[in-house]
Amino acid sequence: MPKVREETKFLLTHKIRAYPSSLLEYKMENWLYILHNLYNQAIVERKRAWKEEKKNITYTHQQNAFPKLKKEAKYPRKKNFPNTTPLPFHRYG
Repeated sequence: MPKVREETKFLLTHKIRAYPSSLLEYKMENWLYILHNLYNQAIVERKRAWKEEKKNITYTHQQNAFPKLKKEAKYPRKKNFPNTTPLPFHRYG
């Protein structure tokens, strides 16, 4: 039997330390809370649709419905979402 060659290992992650101000830390916690609730509501919607209607709801369906939900004020305006502003960070490496 041929010997199995040992594969080269690569560094797949890199630690980056962030030192946010108290205001930015508050905003990041708020984003996490908003996105956490959005994710959980999406899971509940999928489970409900399957249980009650035996219907699959795809990610694309939920993604396309999101702008309507934002207009109905169930979610904060876009300016409060995390992808609008890059975060300052210090990189050590």
